[in-house]
Amino acid sequence: MENKGFSTIVIVIVISAVSLLMAVTTSFLALGDLEMSSDYIGGKKAIYLAESCMEETLQKIQENPEYTATNFSLSLNDGLCIIETEERPESRLIKIEANTGIYYKNIEAEIETGDKIELVAYEIK
Repeated sequence: MENKGFSTIVIVIVISAVSLLMAVTTSFLALGDLEMSSDYIGGKKAIYLAESCMEETLQKIQENPEYTATNFSLSLNDGLCIIETEERPESRLIKIEANTGIYYKNIEAEIETGDKIELVAYEIK
């Protein structure tokens, strides 16, 4: 009889330990997913900020074809962009570095200016 009671206690303890292990593992997986989604959102914010700064720079170039920027800082929402333009023989290179805290994104675009702005190359880094 004592063996039966002891066996029952051991089984209950093993089942409880396995259940606890499964609960802890599920919690860690959920925290990992939450961190990944937070990183995804932060990265997207950095891309959107970089694209906004690129649009702002293109608008300035359209308004004034002689516009240049060297380490020009632009604050938008909760981020900061560093904008550089570089003249080339038949085009212009625009470099944007966007920073939204711990997330950074860079965009480079090559444009040709004339009657209108023509995008030659565009790369998100």
